[in-house]
Amino acid sequence: MSDVQELDKKLAQQSDRNARFKFIAGGAVALVLVLLVVVISQLDMTATTTEESAQGLEQSEQHALSNSTTKADDSAANMADNAAVNREQLQQTLADLKVRVSELNSATAKMNWDTARSSTFKTTLDDLYLQYAGGHYAKVEKDAKALNNDLDQYSSDYQQAYENAHQQAQHAFDVNDIDSATLANNDTLAIHPDYAPAQELQIRIQVYPAVMQLLDQLDKAESERDLDAQATAIQQILLLDNARQAIAQKQQKVARLVAERDFANAIKQGREALQQGDFNSAQQFASRAQRIEANRPELTLLKQEIQNALKQNRQQLLAYQINNAINADNWTEVNLLSQQALAEYPNNTQFQSAQRTASQLQQAHDLLQIYLDKPKRLYDKNIKQVAAQDLSDVAHLTASSASFKTKVSLVKEKLAIANTPLPVRFNSDGKTFIRVLRVGEVGETRGREVNLPPGTYEIEGRRKGYKTKIVPIEVLPDQNNQVTIVCDEKV
Repeated sequence: MSDVQELDKKLAQQSDRNARFKFIAGGAVALVLVLLVVVISQLDMTATTTEESAQGLEQSEQHALSNSTTKADDSAANMADNAAVNREQLQQTLADLKVRVSELNSATAKMNWDTARSSTFKTTLDDLYLQYAGGHYAKVEKDAKALNNDLDQYSSDYQQAYENAHQQAQHAFDVNDIDSATLANNDTLAIHPDYAPAQELQIRIQVYPAVMQLLDQLDKAESERDLDAQATAIQQILLLDNARQAIAQKQQKVARLVAERDFANAIKQGREALQQGDFNSAQQFASRAQRIEANRPELTLLKQEIQNALKQNRQQLLAYQINNAINADNWTEVNLLSQQALAEYPNNTQFQSAQRTASQLQQAHDLLQIYLDKPKRLYDKNIKQVAAQDLSDVAHLTASSASFKTKVSLVKEKLAIANTPLPVRFNSDGKTFIRVLRVGEVGETRGREVNLPPGTYEIEGRRKGYKTKIVPIEVLPDQNNQVTIVCDEKV
């Protein structure tokens, strides 16, 4: 029962007592008035005394009647106002206010920002509860709305205070006024210690001296037109302060210039190698240029020149085609081309090596694909050992093929899952002795959790004087693994 509901219960009890009291008191007052009239009428007094007494009585009766009317009017007005109040809604309002005030009191920084205001909220809330206890529901409704507004205004003023301080700090930082930025940011954190933008700015202020040194290095590299030095300085700056947008934009520009330079150098070196009859080197430089930008006309022309030159040498042409397939990680194509090449040049060691590697990769792909197609097979202990050995045997092939390296990683992930113990819940009666056959003992328990790798297990339950039970369980990831075994059938 909430605080407000408890008050309502007490008020209802008090209202019954007040009603009984008012009934008794009213009867007593009426009796006294009747006796007073009888006594006065029987007194033998002088005309003056009689007249004064009558006037005094009349004034007393009028005064009492007036007070009674005023109180009745006030009570009627209060009852009318209270009748218009939704008591259930008012209870919820007070409960919500209690939560808001409690949250504010627990927020130390926010509470301490303006204690002259924040310290009044708890007092005001306590007063609302007292007013509610007195039955002044209409007034409680009005004052509760005012307290809600005051809390909203306090939160708004608090937010504006730390945001304004942060804006000042950010502006000072942007114009390199670090002293002012430090002071303003300290003010921000003093108001709101957990304000993320201020915390980030604090880090930027701390690394500012180091960033300034790197900016000087960048200026020097730019004046010397040293693109590599520029790229290095920019990278180090952004590692320290990645919020510098102008530097991030400059990084993109420098990266384009470096790529353009490296592309031009690769094309130049490729042509030089081709002129010297070094087709392999020419191909390597063409591949380097292609990694930088694949659709440039200069690269298309160099490839055509290489192709034309290789046509004059069949063996080198075959080697060129095989190398292209290797670079494309197309080992099915490598296998076909190397077989064709060996038919013409059976003693060529390059063709022999390519064919051997292609064959090994194809076999290794097929071998590992079985584990990916049926990953549950890895839950078997013996198969896990075989899979681990297979991975070890084909590991050297990952250097030759990116796609095969990816497949090896996938199988390793599946094997890691198969080797990762999972929690298994054992439920029993505390009298049955439980064992996981070929694994170990769980013992007597009503409920115990044991970690087991994924797989299929047989759970044995033994109890003296009762039949032994064996229950199978398949432990799998992403499911609730539990088993209940109780020996309850007597021998």
